[in-house]
Amino acid sequence: MPVYSLRFAVAALLFACITALAAWPARAAETVPAITVEGRGEAQGKPDVATVTLGIVTQGKTSAEAMEANAKIAATLLNQLRERGLADRDLMTVGLNLTPDYVQDKDRTGPPKIAAYRASNRLSVRLRDLTKIGAVLDLATAAGVNDISGPIFGVADAQALQDEARKKAAADARRVAELYAQSLGVKLGTIREISDTTSPRALPEPRMLRGAPAAMAATPPVEAGELTAQASVSVTFELIK
Repeated sequence: MPVYSLRFAVAALLFACITALAAWPARAAETVPAITVEGRGEAQGKPDVATVTLGIVTQGKTSAEAMEANAKIAATLLNQLRERGLADRDLMTVGLNLTPDYVQDKDRTGPPKIAAYRASNRLSVRLRDLTKIGAVLDLATAAGVNDISGPIFGVADAQALQDEARKKAAADARRVAELYAQSLGVKLGTIREISDTTSPRALPEPRMLRGAPAAMAATPPVEAGELTAQASVSVTFELIK
């Protein structure tokens, strides 16, 4: 056999051996028994912030009249809220609309005509002191607010609450895996894979307070209750004897 052919054959053999050795750890890992479990965790926290939406609806024969009446109530409301200690960062306009109200002729022969205009203005108010909720709602209705929704409760440091739930989910996953391992007469080895399977959870539905100011002369009691953060995780453990 020519020398160059022999060298080529030896090089090919060495390459094949190196390739096989490089693939061996992956193949060996695949043959190690493993178990995949899912852990779940919950963390409870008391709400410390709340959001209410205050709506002002006014009517006028002209668009200017409707908007002027609306702006007057909104200005009074904002001034009173600031006097109560609310910061500008916690006050946000979330809707401002002006729409005509149409009427139809009795004989219905002509097109509808504009009879009046309706202006609406919605203000989102974030309260960092939950003891002020009742006072703010009373203040709002007295100022002329006639469309109220909320409160929606939340936690200022929501991430900390979610992280606590994740820690509990991880601990639960190990607990379940150890239970299976002990029952099978083996031990837990290296963690092969971790996957966060937490699903987004909707916020609690807001309590809705709607009606005319006269109907809301007495503000209903509002209870904050407790919020719960949930988490789930999937973990794959290797099993050893």
